[in-house]
Amino acid sequence: MVYPAILECWTLTVFRRIKAPAFRRAMAGGTVSIAVLFLLRLFRYALTPYETDLERWLWYAYYLPLGALPVFFYLAGRSLYEEDPERRGKDAEGRAVRWSLLIMWGALSVMYLTNDVHRLVFDSAGGIPDSGTHSFGPGYVLGALWQITLVLLGFVIILQRCRRAPVRRLAWVPMMPVCAAIFLLLIYLAAGSAPKLFGMKLYNFQELYLLGWMGFWESCIQIGLMPSNSGYGEIFTESALRAEIVDTEGRVVYRSSERDREGSGLVYRSAPVHGGEVRWTEDHRVMDRMNADLAEAASQIEEENELIAEENRILEDKARYETKNRLFNEIAYRIHRQLSEMELLLENPGEKEFRENLPRCLCLGAYVKQRGNLTILAEENRGQLRAGDIALAMRESMEYLRLAGAECALNVENDRSLPAEHAFRFYDLFEELTEAVFPALKSMLVSFDLRSSEQMTVLLEGTEALSGLLRNSRPEVPGREGVLTVTGEGAECFVRLSFPGKGGTEE
Repeated sequence: MVYPAILECWTLTVFRRIKAPAFRRAMAGGTVSIAVLFLLRLFRYALTPYETDLERWLWYAYYLPLGALPVFFYLAGRSLYEEDPERRGKDAEGRAVRWSLLIMWGALSVMYLTNDVHRLVFDSAGGIPDSGTHSFGPGYVLGALWQITLVLLGFVIILQRCRRAPVRRLAWVPMMPVCAAIFLLLIYLAAGSAPKLFGMKLYNFQELYLLGWMGFWESCIQIGLMPSNSGYGEIFTESALRAEIVDTEGRVVYRSSERDREGSGLVYRSAPVHGGEVRWTEDHRVMDRMNADLAEAASQIEEENELIAEENRILEDKARYETKNRLFNEIAYRIHRQLSEMELLLENPGEKEFRENLPRCLCLGAYVKQRGNLTILAEENRGQLRAGDIALAMRESMEYLRLAGAECALNVENDRSLPAEHAFRFYDLFEELTEAVFPALKSMLVSFDLRSSEQMTVLLEGTEALSGLLRNSRPEVPGREGVLTVTGEGAECFVRLSFPGKGGTEE
């Protein structure tokens, strides 16, 4: 990983010297592409078993950074063209060109990675494509031509820039590292591998890409082809900073053309720097005027802020009140029928009737309490409820069903969040089934399956026929409330409510 670290450090120095955004983006893209080459080499030869599917896919993945590098080379060269004073602001198609190249690179990358499907890039008789048992297909030729074309176009643009710039006599300098890298690459390709010394390879092709990339662009910067941050001394001298830089002995090294001495409203300042200190004057007269204006404006703003704060408080209280009203109205609407039934059951009952009606009243009361709690919880969780919350509410109702002699069980597969609308539909259906078969209910099994979809299954068994439930249900009713299926015969009944797809989130 030494080479990627060297490349990253060099790229950071380029960012310090070059401020053109387009060129910096291209440098960053090239750096990432070369670093990915080294990472792929590491994964392929050090961490991956030989002649496996993973090794073949890593070989295909080599062509992603190899295809991206010419794109960023062309974009870097094009940035020189865009920075030309004669063209600055006139290259309206620049962004479209960049996106077109990236889209083309993405399409070629997909073609490389899916070679096992179409065999347009490599046609190998099994094994790893680089083992010598393969032939190149039209996709490989297309990708190679596309890369060569981009590199040549980039060179053409850079040579045109050299022809216009005063550094055209040094235009041969950037070509030296490129020619060296190409020469070494030809040796690598001709021999099938890099030359060895004492049994060790002298280089790999990744290092050649690194050498060519860094050497070419560093040469362009050094000969002045790329405008870089230099000549700070002259810039400081010609500036109007009213400052000077002195060494450790107090001798002036740099002094700006304008520098005020101490006087009315002026303050002399200094700060240490490497090798000396910088001295400057601050014009407090302007700051005093600004402070006075700011103080006056602040007093006016403070009064307005008090009014705005009071208005915001009122709006917050209003929103909170409206939210509470909405929730209470929704809860009251949902539990109105159960409350009315409880009132009828508990209106002047005898002792025997009270004991008979008590389990049903407890079930209705559990629904009234839990429906309200779940509504408030859904509001706090932004329209999401966990399956475990619904199961907890159902278990309370099942406790009261057991008082009436019914056996109950509940199972949840993959407890996760789901939309509150679906959760309420599950709970409401559970309550409807409970109320419908309560007098004759013998056993109930409820199962939630949230692995690939949202589905609740209820198996009911009664002491008598449950035909009334079947008559009041509509099998396979699709729509906003999901798909409801009701089947059964005699004293058994099977009910399923499902919502296709995942509506919630794993946690």
